[in-house]
Amino acid sequence: MTSDDYPKTDSPNDVSDFVSKTELKRLAQQATDIGKQLVGLDKATLNKLDLPVNVLENVVTTQSIKSNIARKRQLQYLGKQIRNSDMQHIQQQLARLQSQHRHDTAQFHKLEQWRDQLLQQNDTAINQFIDHYPQADRQHLRQLVRQSHQEAKKNAAPTAARKLFRYIKDIIDEQ
Repeated sequence: MTSDDYPKTDSPNDVSDFVSKTELKRLAQQATDIGKQLVGLDKATLNKLDLPVNVLENVVTTQSIKSNIARKRQLQYLGKQIRNSDMQHIQQQLARLQSQHRHDTAQFHKLEQWRDQLLQQNDTAINQFIDHYPQADRQHLRQLVRQSHQEAKKNAAPTAARKLFRYIKDIIDEQ
């Protein structure tokens, strides 16, 4: 065999298309991790994402597998399918989904804090809430807080506290 039998490159130092084995392994692991995140989602959330058909089918298949070994093998196959499709697009969708989840959680905590303040501080908290949200009905807030205190004294179900939470949510969502 002579040197003419080997494929020739433009130059011996041309490494622009070279991808190291370590980089390939890192990409494979990253795609598998994305697959694990997708498998952890419920079907309604999966349908909201713009996934290639083959990836979506493999996610559903992986979700149905119970055996650990078979599931691991299917996750690796799913990772390969993700690598062969637009991996960055899928990552962006997952990031957007996680960002929305964090926002929803923060909003829920904000609502809980307002409810707790209203139940603990009464008029002071009601005045603060009205200052932040002038469209709120002061009398209705007082009524809900009073009912909640009465239910707490009677050890009854916190129906009024739940109504207060929903009312606060409606007021904040209006804004």
